[in-house]
Amino acid sequence: MPAPLRLRLVAAAAAVVAVLIGVALLSPEPNRVTDRSVYEATAAQGIVPDCKDLHCFRVLVPWLLGPVPGASMAKWKGYAVAANAAAAGVVTLVLAWGLSPRAAVMAGALSAFGFGSLYTLHDPLQERSRINGLRRAKSWPRFYSQPSI
Repeated sequence: MPAPLRLRLVAAAAAVVAVLIGVALLSPEPNRVTDRSVYEATAAQGIVPDCKDLHCFRVLVPWLLGPVPGASMAKWKGYAVAANAAAAGVVTLVLAWGLSPRAAVMAGALSAFGFGSLYTLHDPLQERSRINGLRRAKSWPRFYSQPSI
């Protein structure tokens, strides 16, 4: 990859992260019942005894975020920003396959700023934020019949 293109990609990635952080900071907490208590209990206890909620089986991210110091919502929103920024990394995959820079920018913008991605910044304690980056990384190679990551 040529140096000017790499520099533009780094600048664009920094801009995407800045916008995602801004959206996460400005978004109010959800005004409805969420799964926050289940995820916080999973982060604190590891395995929640007698939990009958589906979210009790989604333990990886709560276990990873639990030991991180700081306020719970700040940790989850930070994770949502990181996952959405990683999803926008589809730009490099599109360029690696030889598609146009315009297609790469559109794919990155849709990945970072689509409805699901932005909703995870509003309510990071929901399932979509945990799989967003991985889903994008695995779906693009499959779509173009390339070996999956």
